[in-house]
Amino acid sequence: MSALRHPVLGCECSEGWARDPADGVVKPMPPVHDCAYIKRRNDAVSRAVVLANEAVPDRKKDADDEAWTVIFQREVNDMMVKVAA
Repeated sequence: MSALRHPVLGCECSEGWARDPADGVVKPMPPVHDCAYIKRRNDAVSRAVVLANEAVPDRKKDADDEAWTVIFQREVNDMMVKVAA
């Protein structure tokens, strides 16, 4: 969907479009998002995934998944504090 330009904002960010569950058609969302914030948020989430994967590289047990989730959540929370500032 990133190739689509929002008709009002002119952006190509991930918040600009969504699939309508009623008919399955991809439609523009209301122009109420902040494209710069969305980019910072997406970058923070991607970085948190990398850090969690580095900390728990070989998840084979439920405990490993729990450890990965704890690390991911901590990193996202820490980064979002910075992103929101």
